[in-house]
Amino acid sequence: MNSEAACRQLSHSWVRLAVILLTALLFLSSFAVYFLLEKNIEIIIDGESRQVLTRSSSVEKVLAAEGITLGANDKVLPALGGRVLNGATIQVTRAVEMTVRADGEEITISHVPATTEEILAAANVTLGEKDLVNMELDAMVTGEEPIEVSRVTTKVASFIQPIDYQVERIPDDTLEKGISKVIAKGRDGKEQLTVEVSYADGEEIGRVELASAVLEEPENQVIAMGTLTQASRGGRAFEFNEAMVVEATAYTYTGNRTATGTNPKVGTIAVDPRVIPLGSRVYVEGYGFATAEDTGGAIKGKIIDVFLETEHACRSWGRKQVKIYVLD
Repeated sequence: MNSEAACRQLSHSWVRLAVILLTALLFLSSFAVYFLLEKNIEIIIDGESRQVLTRSSSVEKVLAAEGITLGANDKVLPALGGRVLNGATIQVTRAVEMTVRADGEEITISHVPATTEEILAAANVTLGEKDLVNMELDAMVTGEEPIEVSRVTTKVASFIQPIDYQVERIPDDTLEKGISKVIAKGRDGKEQLTVEVSYADGEEIGRVELASAVLEEPENQVIAMGTLTQASRGGRAFEFNEAMVVEATAYTYTGNRTATGTNPKVGTIAVDPRVIPLGSRVYVEGYGFATAEDTGGAIKGKIIDVFLETEHACRSWGRKQVKIYVLD
C-alpha cells in the first residue's frame, strides 16, 4: 500500500470516529433534554398534598395526566392554561353544597368555601340595610351549616299606655304600729308613646321610643302607717311591738297537747308561726291576754284559733275579725 492509499484510509477512519462521536453526543443531548423537561411539582387538593413528576407544560395537562377531574365550580390556582415550572404548586379547591335560607325559600348552590358575603352574592340574595344574618359577613363558610337571612322591617306606631301611680306612706300616731289605712286612692296617669317597631320575618324583635307625651299625670296613693306602740284595755296599759287585724275562730279540748307540748287552756291560741312566732305573748280584743302555743292545719296566714272551755262557747265565738297586739 502506497502512502496515498494509507492517507485515504486514515481519513476515512477519522470520519467514522467523528460520526460515532457526533451520534453519541446527540443521543446524550436528547437524553439530557428529556430529563431536563421533567418537573417536580406539588398538587394540593382541599389541603391534601401530593408530589408528582411531570413533563406536561400546563396546569390542565398536569391534572389530566394525574387523572384529576374537575367539577364545574371547582377552583384551580394557577388557572388551567397557566404554564407549569419546576417546583410549582397547583391548588385545587372542591366546591361543596351551600344552603341559604331567605324570604321563606331554601337556596342550594355549589361553591368553594368563601365568605358569607360572597356566598350570598353567588346565591343572588341581596341584603337590606337592617337585615340580620346568622353569620358575620366576613366569616368563612364551609357548608356545614346554612346561612339564614332574616328580613327586618320597621313600622312607626303610636299608642296610649298607663303611667303607674306611686305609693306614698306617711306616719300616723293615731294608728297602732302594723295597722295602715288608705287615705287617698291612687290613680294611673296616661301617656302617648310613639315608637319604631322592628320585625324580623314578620315577628316583632324590638322597639325604639321616638317620642312621648303625658296626657294625664298620675295621682299618688297615700297610706297612713301607724306608729303607736302603747294601748290600754280593761284599765291595763301595755306596750306592743305590732298590731294586726286577723280572722279569729275558736277551739276547745281535743285530748291532745299543743304544738309546744303544753295542755291547752283559756289563754292559749293557735297561730301560723310564719306570722306570729310560737311563744309570743299577745292581746286579743274580745278575748284578752294569751300566748301563742299551738298550731293547726287550717291556721294559715293571718288566722288565729282561741281556746275556749266548751263547744257552746266556741259556737258563740264563731268566726270574726279582731285586732291582735303582739307584745313580744
